[in-house]
Amino acid sequence: MKVTAIALELTDEQKAYFKSATKSVYQLDLGKEYTVYAIYFVPDSVTDYTMYLVLDDVNRLIPIPACLFDVSDSRTSMYWHANYDRDRFLLALEPKEFIDDPYLSEHVLDRDPQAWEVFSEVRRRMEAESL
Repeated sequence: MKVTAIALELTDEQKAYFKSATKSVYQLDLGKEYTVYAIYFVPDSVTDYTMYLVLDDVNRLIPIPACLFDVSDSRTSMYWHANYDRDRFLLALEPKEFIDDPYLSEHVLDRDPQAWEVFSEVRRRMEAESL
């Protein structure tokens, strides 16, 4: 699945709707297409919206609100598995590697070499799907 960035931050209306106080300005290029590595559905929480896990323009693997993107390629990844995480109260569509290590994206964000090795393989496979 691919998405195209249409905004860098939530509007005041979106913040009110999602009950979010975030002041985040995401490191994305407007109009640029990004591979979605996972989708998180987080109902009835502080982040009561859908998040796409993408690699931003400063090479951070982070969840970003889906409303900041348009879907440019709606084909779902053959590597996604549905997973309900009872500890984090979220439903996810994500590669098995993220299910095996629920903190893999955080380890990647922390620049852990082993996590980057695992993610690099996931990235290679998922980006090859759209060729």
